[in-house]
Amino acid sequence: VVIVVGETARGDRWQINGYGRPTSPSLAAGGFVSFPEAYSESNTTHKSVPMLLSHLTADTFGDSIYSVKSIVTAFREAGFRTAFFSNQRYNRSFIDRFAFEADTTLFIKEQPGASGESLDMELLPLLKEELARGAGRQLIVLHAYGSHFSYNDRYPEDFARFVPYEYTDASLAAKDRLDNAYDNTILYTAAMLDSVASCLRSSGAEAAMVYASDHGEDIFDDDRHLFLHASPVPSRWQIDVPMIVWISDPMAARHPGYFDAACANRPMPVSTSRSVYHTALQLAGIGSPLFDPKLSVVSGEYKKPARRYLDDHNCAVDLDAILAR
Repeated sequence: VVIVVGETARGDRWQINGYGRPTSPSLAAGGFVSFPEAYSESNTTHKSVPMLLSHLTADTFGDSIYSVKSIVTAFREAGFRTAFFSNQRYNRSFIDRFAFEADTTLFIKEQPGASGESLDMELLPLLKEELARGAGRQLIVLHAYGSHFSYNDRYPEDFARFVPYEYTDASLAAKDRLDNAYDNTILYTAAMLDSVASCLRSSGAEAAMVYASDHGEDIFDDDRHLFLHASPVPSRWQIDVPMIVWISDPMAARHPGYFDAACANRPMPVSTSRSVYHTALQLAGIGSPLFDPKLSVVSGEYKKPARRYLDDHNCAVDLDAILAR
């Protein structure tokens, strides 16, 4: 199982979710299922990623974040070899603590001689190397830098499909160029996900990938002229995120219900903060007292979640009430 944690990607900017631009043509076929009604329970990385990688939600985060173990430990206790590869920097957060629960942990930006602006595709050689170990069961977490501003630093020139994309400042006047650059980051992320699936497909193993972004982003979308994320009161664009599941043919053949359930659940609202953990456990066949099939998008028992949000005081509040402000 590979979990890809994205950064600052909005769900409404993905072609696979109905966006009018070809931002994810590489995901048009081949076992990918995307959930266009996905949302995050936080608009900040240091809260959203720990929820993605644990059983915690907005309702339990404040009580348990200081003592909880992540999904990495759950897989290790089930006999999986685990690896955590990141294109982020150390930030002394719960994310770092979770990362070092793995058998192998590497932050590529922290390596001697590393460039300051490494691209997410640079995680792929580490993925291939880890797969080549031939461990019977593996969990690999890839923490990408995704669509984090400044957008033009997140992709190489050959992914600059949407033009013009050059901007000198983040202003309303530059919105069209910012949008183009941002959409180029989504194109690059989609290609990365396709490459991850190709690596797993080439292995011939029963394999699956789960991808979700930590939060979304404002790009001067309405008359409030908001930009970036992490504001005390989030807009809908800050919590609108992609969630995508890919299942290999061997896994689909052995567990046909997984892919069928994912397709059936595709129109349903999904809280990534609740579902990534439980979906990954089910795909791996791991039993746990914490596992809830009603939160796994590959389960026939999946149910619509409560729409909750973790505010600045680590209190769970009704998300719809916040967005209505």
